[in-house]
Amino acid sequence: MLIAISQRNDKNQYGIFVDSLESNYVEYLERFGASVIPIPNSPRNLESYFEEIPIQGLVLSGGNDIGDSELRDNLERKMLELAIEKKLPVLGICRGMQFINDYFGGKLEKVQKHVGVDHKVEFSDDKIKEFFGETFKTNSYHDYGINDSGLSPEFRVFARASDGVIEGLYHPKYCIAGIQWHPERDSPDKKINAKIINAFLDRELYWKPK
Repeated sequence: MLIAISQRNDKNQYGIFVDSLESNYVEYLERFGASVIPIPNSPRNLESYFEEIPIQGLVLSGGNDIGDSELRDNLERKMLELAIEKKLPVLGICRGMQFINDYFGGKLEKVQKHVGVDHKVEFSDDKIKEFFGETFKTNSYHDYGINDSGLSPEFRVFARASDGVIEGLYHPKYCIAGIQWHPERDSPDKKINAKIINAFLDRELYWKPK
């Protein structure tokens, strides 16, 4: 499966914006048989990537807070629009999940004790409980998060941390879902992460064609 993935966009020491992607995204997704195409944040014609390359799915990666890079925000907005138009499965990881929520009218809030820690996550959706079980542990690397007050009305929640912060969400109409943790980084529950990535790549669970 050929997967397009978004990239960080940061200024270097010369004040020039540079795109970058942590190599562990590519290494991790390739373990599951995916091929990964990083998309630049400033293409003149984004549509040509999706027309000339047989892209079959989209990952919105982590890094950058929303608003840090107008280039990246604009690109991911257009990528989501194309994915919806082409009915592609979309997986948001950390910032990627936050951006998906923002795109559909949701909001972020500052959260505490979610940086550089492992914590328990409870599945709150019966469908995913059947698929994965009741609870598991994740890593956590985010200063901002989504609470019920900031959740887009278009989304449903499938996982939460013990403090109520939303850790997983999905769109009931489109093949879009997001997770707040990083499966590509060292994680306390590799089996659950593998099941989620396989579900995304195999178009199961929340990524079934609708």
